[in-house]
Amino acid sequence: MADSVPTAAVVTAWDVLERLCREAVLARGLGWQPADVASLGRALVACGLPTGSAAVLTRLRGLRDRAQHLSNGVTPGAARDVIDACLALAREIETLRGG
Repeated sequence: MADSVPTAAVVTAWDVLERLCREAVLARGLGWQPADVASLGRALVACGLPTGSAAVLTRLRGLRDRAQHLSNGVTPGAARDVIDACLALAREIETLRGG
């Protein structure tokens, strides 16, 4: 997907990551769902995610936003880098869920 539709691949990778993050917060029973990415990051830190990883989450959201709005799109290589970063962070999030 990164080679054929790189912008869609970035957006999809972000969407999956964000869903995993929200599920992890819910599974940890914080009792509230964060409204935005900044509060999602804070909630994940409260669940045990390192602060640096929460910062990566915020940066990935920014990359997703820029990718979606770039007039010339995203290169396949850049899309793969974002996808790899999303996967790495997703693995960290899974540890919070006990997975």
